[in-house]
Amino acid sequence: MNKKVSIIFPVYNVEEHVEASLGSVLVQDYPNIELIIIDDCSPDGSMEIVNLLILNARSDISIKIIKHDINKGLSAARNTGIKYSSGDFLFFLDSDDCLSENCISLLLGMININSDIDFVVGNTKTIGGADENKYALRLKDETIEGNENISKAFYQGKWIVTAWNKLLKRDFILKNNLYFLEGILHEDELWSFKLTQRSNKVMFCHEFTYFYSVRSSSIMTKAISKFNVESFYIDIFEAKKCLKNNRNKYLSGYIVALSIRLMVLLSENQFSSAYSHSIIMKVRNTVSLSIIVQAMFLDLNIFLKSITFLLPLNLSRFYLKFIYFTKYNK
Repeated sequence: MNKKVSIIFPVYNVEEHVEASLGSVLVQDYPNIELIIIDDCSPDGSMEIVNLLILNARSDISIKIIKHDINKGLSAARNTGIKYSSGDFLFFLDSDDCLSENCISLLLGMININSDIDFVVGNTKTIGGADENKYALRLKDETIEGNENISKAFYQGKWIVTAWNKLLKRDFILKNNLYFLEGILHEDELWSFKLTQRSNKVMFCHEFTYFYSVRSSSIMTKAISKFNVESFYIDIFEAKKCLKNNRNKYLSGYIVALSIRLMVLLSENQFSSAYSHSIIMKVRNTVSLSIIVQAMFLDLNIFLKSITFLLPLNLSRFYLKFIYFTKYNK
């Protein structure tokens, strides 16, 4: 019997894109799909479009619609989808993106011949941006085994830090309590960090299975706000807590790199000096010396960045600007 795949599909403010996105699910060539639509109290006409589309859905696609009482955000919508899922596998699809027609069958086919893997990552093509390969896979391997090797590929940015375009064993997600932290932006950063920390075997499909749409109103393209900054800090704080029982040098390196990204965001945006100072001090107090030392010797790039933490605050700001100016103005 074909394994059931639960596709988790949050809906909020996507009336211009949801028809194409949902349509790409309804034409999947895999026959045993559970589609879980989470209505996160969208104020536009998104759900009206959804309701019309599913009237003509194939009979082999089981459809559940779960409505939130209030808008709760993407993390909560995904968590609701996990809660109501009954499939053997989970797949997260943002409702402004699209799947290839053979997405699920391709990814599941890889799991069927490698039953001990934790999840499969598909390849992503970007639509509407300057670089269609921005989120594409950056490794030649089809399989990576061992947590340290998986963590290394994650740290090196070989596979995208998102929840979408991954086919995940549902039992693996539940066993490891891999739910999304609610009330923050950049939830995929922290979730992917935890996913990496708990994984021992991963496969990669180099065919394009997911088409990511660039929108001016998306979180990834909006101006940086204090909410963005504070969400980044929460990612760092929670990731550091995760290292308590698994001190992996590549995950330490990722925390240091994420911390530097936050410091650069603060320097590039018009926040008050007092606010920037308070966030930087919180980061410096969170990222322990042992994490910094462990990360420093991974490569020259992270070594140079790590020095920032060892300098007095005022000097570290000038140093950070210097290494980034040198990097991007060669």
